[in-house]
Amino acid sequence: NKDNANCDTEDAPILGRYGCDSPISLVRAALEHAVNLTSARTPSSPAFVIVSGDSVRHGVDQLFAHGDFKEGGEARQKKEHNASSAAGGSGIINTAVEEAANSPYHVRAMEAAGDILQELASMLNSAFPESEIIVCLGNNDVVPDYYLQLFDDEDDEEDTPLGSSLSTALTPESSGMLGVLFNALSRRRDDAATDNSTTILTERAEEDEPSSANQKTILNADDRSIYLRGGYHSRTLHEGTLTILSLNTVLYSSYYEPAPSPNNKDPGKQLAWMRKV
Repeated sequence: NKDNANCDTEDAPILGRYGCDSPISLVRAALEHAVNLTSARTPSSPAFVIVSGDSVRHGVDQLFAHGDFKEGGEARQKKEHNASSAAGGSGIINTAVEEAANSPYHVRAMEAAGDILQELASMLNSAFPESEIIVCLGNNDVVPDYYLQLFDDEDDEEDTPLGSSLSTALTPESSGMLGVLFNALSRRRDDAATDNSTTILTERAEEDEPSSANQKTILNADDRSIYLRGGYHSRTLHEGTLTILSLNTVLYSSYYEPAPSPNNKDPGKQLAWMRKV
């Protein structure tokens, strides 16, 4: 959000205000336009739809924080980084982000981000029930901004086979933010809470229940071990002639925290996975 955009007001226009995150009414309108546009151009649904990340609003932490707290990205601009003497660390720690990640409201903020992503997944599946939906992870999809703790990322695992017992032992409950996101993207539409508003999206889903939109998910059980390891996955389409990689580029940002040790050249083993896909 832009400074002084006055986003938190009840009299905001129905389609949102410049400088603020998109309200759900604007997201619905955009998806409905996309549906109408593709329907006018071709009788068949698109083979796939890619959402490039940052599906979640800015400042989810601010929904629960108290006092003069600034969410991750803003904290990086307003707070100085302090040198860290931690052995093997990068030497840089952002105290404001560390405070948010260890705060009592961190779990609630993660769950809120998951709820937003789950609602978007439901809307996407309703809009394009016959298409493969590919949702990439962005820096604002994790809480705090750019903060993503990995739970299966030992420095000396260069030769560890992907999908080994180390990664298959991961569960959504033990995988922090990635577990929340995996659950959000792997729940069926009819398992998720929805509001009572009616649009072309909900009408389409209700026409032939139980429809494919209600039953399909963006992630599935086969994606679990890889996604929980580093927030990435792949899809193969067109009878194996096209493979789409959904990458987690948050891991390579200069803002990424907690920063991997200098010995870890491949956080989340994403590069090793790319070589094998």
